[in-house]
Amino acid sequence: IRDNTQETGTVVITTCVDASGKVISTNYSLKGSTTQNGKLVAIAKKAAAQYKFEKSSAAKQCGTISFVFKLK
Repeated sequence: IRDNTQETGTVVITTCVDASGKVISTNYSLKGSTTQNGKLVAIAKKAAAQYKFEKSSAAKQCGTISFVFKLK
């Protein structure tokens, strides 16, 4: 993820996908996150929503994605 923000930290997003591998929900998770910065959370949620996963026989699967924001 490329962004010009000057904020740092880890944002954990709980992501659920349907059987076709499409993301159906993204939610901020305080557990594992080191920041609650609204801008970073919004960037991470948007990025997580754009992922595509492999098809599955399960109707719904959930897991977490960690986004680490660093200064360059």
